[in-house]
Amino acid sequence: MKHSFYFLLFLFYSLPIWAERSADAFAAKKMDQALIALFGHNQLENSPNILISAPDIAESGARVRIEISGEIDHTDTIAIFAPQNPNPLIAYFELSKDTIPYIKTNIKMSKTGEIITVFRSKDTLYTTKKTIKVTVGGCGGSAPPPTGSIKKVVKPGASIRMKTKTKLGQTEIKTIIKHPMETGQVKNLKTGELIPAHYIQQVVYQNNQKNIMVANWGTGISRDPYTKFLVKNVKSGDKIKVSWSDNQSMSDSLEKAVK
Repeated sequence: MKHSFYFLLFLFYSLPIWAERSADAFAAKKMDQALIALFGHNQLENSPNILISAPDIAESGARVRIEISGEIDHTDTIAIFAPQNPNPLIAYFELSKDTIPYIKTNIKMSKTGEIITVFRSKDTLYTTKKTIKVTVGGCGGSAPPPTGSIKKVVKPGASIRMKTKTKLGQTEIKTIIKHPMETGQVKNLKTGELIPAHYIQQVVYQNNQKNIMVANWGTGISRDPYTKFLVKNVKSGDKIKVSWSDNQSMSDSLEKAVK
């Protein structure tokens, strides 16, 4: 009981500190600043064991599909950066021991530049990068009035689509969440005013009420976010739950049993 008390005390004081570090990392204007805020240091080691699969040329920076995989033992976090964006940290994903170091998602790029991914393993940061040529940037400019904005979630789970598929001991989990993911840097074409920032900050994925992945997002994730990842030790009948929350205090969740 005594050990449990001290552990809970540790969580009570450490969680607000971690939340503050995460906010500082997403607000940082330079990648080095974001790295230090998030991980406590910015010492990177290039690794041939990490792969970024993405197009060499993206017609629109508003939606660039990237796939990240790696063979780094004990990876507990995968972070994605676009140093040329106004805020370089796009997202970071906290992985459980059963979650395979693999992420597929859509991101925004303001202009031609590098995508850099960082894998943390036992406080060592491993990295690789890929250059993508962007024809039209996707972080600012002007746009028609938003039509996909959500004022409230009318029916629980209605904003989330989820599919699962198990093969060879790995379960593939795919989700699409209907959300505008506004950056706060795009002007309304009719009014000339900035469309207020409205984006998902965190998505928690659980298997039978235990976290298997926590996705932390900034404004660099594309509209109607798509996520695909892989996890081990999921059985038929297990319940996968997805819960999201955004910067305007909106949230939604969906739970489905694995077939």
